[in-house]
Amino acid sequence: MAFQVGSDLFQAGLVAQKLERSEAFLHESEERFTKMADASPVMMWMSGQDKLCTFVNKAWLEFTGRELTDQLGNGWVKGVHADDLEKCWQTYAEAFDRREPFVMQYRLLDKEGEYRWITDKGVPRYGPKVTFADTPGLV
Repeated sequence: MAFQVGSDLFQAGLVAQKLERSEAFLHESEERFTKMADASPVMMWMSGQDKLCTFVNKAWLEFTGRELTDQLGNGWVKGVHADDLEKCWQTYAEAFDRREPFVMQYRLLDKEGEYRWITDKGVPRYGPKVTFADTPGLV
């Protein structure tokens, strides 16, 4: 009985070490992605499985002049020109639901208060085992 308890504790320790290494690898991977995205000269964004924005890169924030927290969720739509918003959202939502890439053009408010035409390209991202993960986009 004592041997079994000792063996179980040893196994639990190994599992804990493996979990710590996995968490460290995940953190490093996320940090690497963010640094690469922020160094890119194109605006990038990503949404979660709920269609809400979960990430925008530095180029996006510099273009819009807004804070990250203002862009997350559905905050980014506040910068889309009112005449373009319905078509923009419909294109995005339909492609998202079909898990298909899309390209759309719309006017986005820049930091100077001017609307600029942008071309937005989104592609679905799949995780391991080909499960739908989320949708990254490049503008």
